[in-house]
Amino acid sequence: MPPRVTCTTGRESPASQLLLWPLLRVLSWLRISLCLHALAVNAVRWKEVAHPGLLVGAMIWMVTWTALAAVSYSRPAPRRRSFLVADIVVALVLMGLSSPILGAGLFTRDYLALPVYWAICAPLAVATAEGAFRGAIAGALVGGILEVVTPGFAPILWSWVVVYALLGAGIGVLGNLLLGSMEERDRAFAQTASVGERERLNRIVHDGVLQVLALMEREGPGLGPRGVTLASLAREQESRLRVMLQDRDVVLPKNDEVDITAMLDRHESSTITVSAMAERVIVSSHQALEIDAVVTEILTNVSKHAGPEARAWVLLEHEGRELIISVRDNGRGAHPDDLTKAGERGHVGVRDSVLGRIRDLGGQARVRAAPGRGVDWELRIPVE
Repeated sequence: MPPRVTCTTGRESPASQLLLWPLLRVLSWLRISLCLHALAVNAVRWKEVAHPGLLVGAMIWMVTWTALAAVSYSRPAPRRRSFLVADIVVALVLMGLSSPILGAGLFTRDYLALPVYWAICAPLAVATAEGAFRGAIAGALVGGILEVVTPGFAPILWSWVVVYALLGAGIGVLGNLLLGSMEERDRAFAQTASVGERERLNRIVHDGVLQVLALMEREGPGLGPRGVTLASLAREQESRLRVMLQDRDVVLPKNDEVDITAMLDRHESSTITVSAMAERVIVSSHQALEIDAVVTEILTNVSKHAGPEARAWVLLEHEGRELIISVRDNGRGAHPDDLTKAGERGHVGVRDSVLGRIRDLGGQARVRAAPGRGVDWELRIPVE
């Protein structure tokens, strides 16, 4: 059986951290730039500040925290989660102290906070590391602290809340898109690797084990009763091995679609061979269940009426927007009228389970039969 390749998803996986690390590094350079900008702005308004000494202390703390953030966000995610909380707290404190340190007159003139725009870096870090929702909440908290310490209806006050929240959400969405693209790429790589490995194993097994089993099945009957038993076992093991090598799973994706090829593969047995011209054929779950019910009914009729030695073959083809399923057996056969008029005699399997379902799916069902030559069904079903 080919090995399954799984992809670790989420922001905590090593692959996700490798993708997000450049964003955090850019954020560190942004924090340094905005720190220098805040120092310049406060230097210009130095003479108007109410408490210059406290302003110097706040600026020293902001520079120190900028350096600590650059170091902390370069570490693995588990080590920096606690730092995210501290980062938001520092931003809240510096924003909240804007009015007391700068003075009410200076602050209310333009509502330009003490750290200026440096405080946005904390919500952006949360958005990068934790996602859009938490980034938006962090941005709203940091921007909204000014409204709390200086209540009012000035447009600039509530604009801080809106802008910071939107920036936090935007960076979080960008991170989600990047991670989604990476996961889609990893799934494609995993699927390609799985298909390649399965094909490699198929070639190995086909050139070895399956050839031996086919030889045993062909030559066994000539060896007497034990040879007949050996041939039967070889045929059964060959069928099981082919199913195992195909290794398809029937899954229901989020959009309620099914790989009909995988669903039909479940009918494979020692007397039933399932072949598909396409690797995957995706249809709605309703269509898949109805198609599977039709094939099940036909194969059930083969086991009941075709004879103990009969074999059946199911072929799946996909041409444009049409699904073609052929079900053929080498059993006793029947007169065509016996099949089409079976419902009139009380046998509703063909009429309702086969013809009725195919008609409801908007498709067509054709049957060819003759005594001693088996029955051949062709089902044509429109799909998107």
